[in-house]
Amino acid sequence: MIEIRDDIPGWMHIEQLEWLADQASSHHRIIEIGAWAGRSADVLSRATLGAVWVVDSWSPTDPGDQTTKGLFDIDAACACNIYMDKVGYRNNVTTMMMTSADAYAQLGHLTFDMVFIDADHRYQAVLEDILMWRSLLSPKGLLCGHDGEYTDVRRAVDELVPDAQFFATPQENMDDALIWYTTNG
Repeated sequence: MIEIRDDIPGWMHIEQLEWLADQASSHHRIIEIGAWAGRSADVLSRATLGAVWVVDSWSPTDPGDQTTKGLFDIDAACACNIYMDKVGYRNNVTTMMMTSADAYAQLGHLTFDMVFIDADHRYQAVLEDILMWRSLLSPKGLLCGHDGEYTDVRRAVDELVPDAQFFATPQENMDDALIWYTTNG
């Protein structure tokens, strides 16, 4: 198991990061949609023997979104700087500073064996991310995401990924499960 760094801010619990690291250790073409300061990207890129593509526009998606308020007093520009300093320089990381749709347009010829979605948490955006990136998932690939307790995220996952399972830390119950996942095929 890799060591979880505490110098990168983020909302994922250590148990969730360990789950991501375990999954990444058996996948070689990973894409993360939404990175913020890079807490999960750090884990993915250190745990895999393969490559990680990281997609984030580092611009606020919704001024009313509470996901980046309160817990950390860091704006998008600062989060991007932390990401670039801690993760973005790695040889196995390709950073794509753009929207999810723009990245999909550029990468539509590739396949990934692990897709991790944790970007815009609004319903329509989550639907679009799942539809786009699932289409590039290899057979037996892992489709997963974060913030399954958010109403819009859960609604989109329930509609498009009805067989999704949820990972909850010991401090949570299944109503508060944050990571959702399923395999393709």
